[in-house]
Amino acid sequence: MSQPLKISACMIVKNEEKLLPNCLKSIRSHVDEIVVVDTGSTDGTVSIAESFGARVYHHPWEHHFSKHRNQSLDYATGDWLFIIDADEELLPLKGLSLHQALDVGEDIDSALVRVECPSPSGLIHANSVRFIRNRPHIRYKGRVHNYLEGIEKSLFLEIRLFHHGYNLGKEVDRHKFERTTELLKRDIEEDPENPRPHHFLAASYLAERMYRPAAESAEKAIDLFEKKRMVPHNYLWSLYIAAASRHNLGEDEKAEGHCLKAISFFPDHLDSHFILSGIYMKKDDSALFRKHRDAYLAIHKEIETDPSRFGEIVHNSFGALWLVNLWSGVMALSAGSPAEAEDHFQRSRDLCGSELHFHLELARVFWTKNMPGEAEKEYWKVLELDPGNTEQFLELGHLLERSGQRRKQRSALEKFLVQTTPDRGLLLALAPAYLEWGHPEIAASLFQQVLDRDPHDPEARINLGLCLVEMGKFEKARRIALGYIEEGGDLLLPAYRVLGLSEYYGGDLSRAFDAFIEMTHIDPDLVEPYVYLSRIALEKADIETCILYCDNLLRLLNLERDIVLHSLPELGTQFVRIAESLTARSAPALARVCLDTARVLAAVKPPADPSPAFP
Repeated sequence: MSQPLKISACMIVKNEEKLLPNCLKSIRSHVDEIVVVDTGSTDGTVSIAESFGARVYHHPWEHHFSKHRNQSLDYATGDWLFIIDADEELLPLKGLSLHQALDVGEDIDSALVRVECPSPSGLIHANSVRFIRNRPHIRYKGRVHNYLEGIEKSLFLEIRLFHHGYNLGKEVDRHKFERTTELLKRDIEEDPENPRPHHFLAASYLAERMYRPAAESAEKAIDLFEKKRMVPHNYLWSLYIAAASRHNLGEDEKAEGHCLKAISFFPDHLDSHFILSGIYMKKDDSALFRKHRDAYLAIHKEIETDPSRFGEIVHNSFGALWLVNLWSGVMALSAGSPAEAEDHFQRSRDLCGSELHFHLELARVFWTKNMPGEAEKEYWKVLELDPGNTEQFLELGHLLERSGQRRKQRSALEKFLVQTTPDRGLLLALAPAYLEWGHPEIAASLFQQVLDRDPHDPEARINLGLCLVEMGKFEKARRIALGYIEEGGDLLLPAYRVLGLSEYYGGDLSRAFDAFIEMTHIDPDLVEPYVYLSRIALEKADIETCILYCDNLLRLLNLERDIVLHSLPELGTQFVRIAESLTARSAPALARVCLDTARVLAAVKPPADPSPAFP
């Protein structure tokens, strides 16, 4: 008679007292032993593990997940090893027990299960190898986001794990991000041609909405995967990260290219059809939208009915079915079918499960579709549901600003402040926005409210000075800046900025020059002081110094510098180039100063004798 099958749960932990009890409760009746490697817990983690009968082994943290993961495997005595983390939970089993499910032929050395992970757009689904035979050649590799080597044949089990690890609050997420990216960067230093750490670094950046570095890291991973002729599930995942990041950056052509590449490799790639649906919804291309929307819906259904067919492919957009229905509603509305649109919106609302999230996304989609009236209505619904939501109020303010509704913008602020209790954080969030929107008097009143509570609040003082500059009250702004500088506060750079601007626009170019020079001493890579220094040098007829500052601007803006100038108008052309770059960087005020400098230079008449070339 054969020996009964034995299953060992293997874990590595550190300071997991909040989540560990839930994890151990979910597995204790399904396994024969629990092996825990603790890497330095200082809370109640160890005592909790022992209370569930776990055997706990202590190993100091060595910044290497695979090493500690393999230590847990080495201590296990079971025939099958069940790998689970403290922030995961085994969901109730349906059908066979674990022991029955794993009673398979010896040629099967591993088993995949479904892992569900919450995200802002809904659940992410992926199949992951979580059961392995207890064989010494099957072990983990990789400092972080470790992966298995040595497995040969897997089966899929109808078992689900729920991963709580990315739903624990901003502080916990930020700590995980910093730890993970540090370890991944070490892996890249040691093996720069390995695509995996580049891929997982991209995934970390995307989770933090750092779209530019996410796109660049993902594209590096894609190149390396292709160079090494490796096309695992992480290759498709990298294509998704690159596409999603480029889409969020507004670079839809690049996003589209990544999606089409993924589909050419694996036609049933859910995430690519999802992103393409969003791209074509935005472009109002109904034919292509329907094509990829329908493909998404069909693949989504197949993932539900036959998940084993997709191997370890991660379905990042599995929980975004509500969003696809929302897009369908917007497309129907654009096509003049309000009844059909309402059906899609109702389905989207039901799937989303959050009125707030539904109306917010609908507002944003209406805005991207250039439907400001509809977007405004949805933003007000969001603020009715969450009256103190500063971030969404600012989005509404930007919408009103861009659609030229300044009077409505002002009344919206008054209504918002009545609905909320404005604390310092709220006032300091609203005031800069109103300064940016061209309402310095409103911004000044908000900063003044902060100062009424604390006359020495440094951030409010300095920003009030900026408002006064915009309002033309240069002497008052100057006094604020000088007073703060004399006190020796920490915000010296913005204080000198206020001083420089108040002196410049107040007409004292010499004192403005000194203030802007101080800014360059504090931060030599700032563009703004060199813009004004160039203009001041020109006013003083100091062409050589003006050229020097022009060269600094070209360097800081990464513009071509290897240019020989033969006249002052040609120098003016360089300031036009600088102005164009500043406009693209959303710095219109600085661009205007550069264009003014260019106009002055263009008006200078050439001398009678040829002048030497400018260096």
